[in-house]
Amino acid sequence: DILVDDLLSHQDGLPYVDQQHAIDDVLDWNRMTSLLTEQNPYWKPGSTYGYHFYTMGFLVGEFIQRIDPQHCTYS
Repeated sequence: DILVDDLLSHQDGLPYVDQQHAIDDVLDWNRMTSLLTEQNPYWKPGSTYGYHFYTMGFLVGEFIQRIDPQHCTYS
């Protein structure tokens, strides 16, 4: 299981996706979040840190969308 703390501190083990995908896929929210749901963590969540420059926006964004079903705007 991946905890919120693991997600927000780059310890969830999902800095990349293994499945082959086109560079344009990073512009497709549904494609990228789908790939991430299929991805096994590279390490046991919470056990170590690895910067998630490629996946962090998708991971946190999807988390927020799922906990806020009304999709409130934030500013």
